[in-house]
Amino acid sequence: MKGLFQKHRWRLLAGRVTLWRLLPGSLTLLLITLLLLLGLFQPLERIAYRAMFRARGELPWDDRLVPVAIDDASLRQLGRFPWPRQSYLELLNVLHQANSAIVAVDLIWSESSPVDAQLAEAMTTQGRIVLATAWDATGLPLQPVPLLEQAAIATGHVLKREDADSIVRQVNLYIQGEPAFGVATVEAYGLVQQPIPLPTLESPLWVNWMGSANSLRQYSFADVVRGRVPLSALQNKIVLVGVTATGLDSMATPFDQNPPASSVYLHATVINNLLQQNYLRPLSPGWLICILFLGGPSLSWVLSGLSTRQQLLVIHGISVLWVFLSILLLRTNYLLPVALPIALFSLTAAAIALTEQLRENYLLRQQIERLWQRYRQDLIWDTTHPWPAVTAT
Repeated sequence: MKGLFQKHRWRLLAGRVTLWRLLPGSLTLLLITLLLLLGLFQPLERIAYRAMFRARGELPWDDRLVPVAIDDASLRQLGRFPWPRQSYLELLNVLHQANSAIVAVDLIWSESSPVDAQLAEAMTTQGRIVLATAWDATGLPLQPVPLLEQAAIATGHVLKREDADSIVRQVNLYIQGEPAFGVATVEAYGLVQQPIPLPTLESPLWVNWMGSANSLRQYSFADVVRGRVPLSALQNKIVLVGVTATGLDSMATPFDQNPPASSVYLHATVINNLLQQNYLRPLSPGWLICILFLGGPSLSWVLSGLSTRQQLLVIHGISVLWVFLSILLLRTNYLLPVALPIALFSLTAAAIALTEQLRENYLLRQQIERLWQRYRQDLIWDTTHPWPAVTAT
């Protein structure tokens, strides 16, 4: 009977120790989950996102993509923007001679012009023109004029969803039945060249930024229309026509913030991601839950058995390892959260230190109380049992 009592007592004691070691990580898990639901990690993750891309470095662009830029040099030579559509008619004639595979025009031609009939004829002759669509501030669609829309092989929306730091991380591949501009371009390219597999169009595409705007080989609009670019450089290419001039349609990227790039580089990146199949795959919710439990209760159990110095070394090592793993996986097109796991690791270690301090204080108070009780008992004993008197001889 006494052995069973001792065994039950040891089980209770072991259970208390287990709960005590899991407690810091469990409390941290609850706190991190609450902060995650409130969106308080988003600013930190945005900072980490930019830092991860810069740490990863630039990647090579697909040579099937060639932008023709309406740049500062073109504005100096051809005049102030916007230009009359006669300029684009000249461009299409050159690209027809070059036998370009696809011409994607990142401009909204929603108003009629005197040369629309000629432009539509040139588009029909070229036969592979993709035009841009959008929506105004009230939600009304901005479609190309019917004559031009009929002459185009496809249309695609150029809507961009910027985060609080002005960087686009995701692109909606379909909105109100309209494919994204990059999707429409790649689909059209698949009709005239080789089919390109597309991701699930119901889900947003996570943009994998390739590098700075200067790293993308491009030709000036003015140089192309004036014959200063060899036609072979444009042959069988996806020619992306868009504005890159300073102050026009600016947009920040992880590589271009001051000064920013232009929106045409977003569409170039999406096209490149689809061509190379290297768009980002974010961490699935299941893996995120595993990280939360491994970095919370499980890490708490391990660290509770270590000294303070060992705990600091483990937390520092795990955090550095996670950063290197994030950069490595970003090179393979996988996007990991950075701020959340490191905060989880650090807060778990802090919670363990606080819990151990509270536990030591509790044990110290218990020991003081036991000593006080013993002192009181000794004092009462001395009072009730006086020492016998010593008789002098």
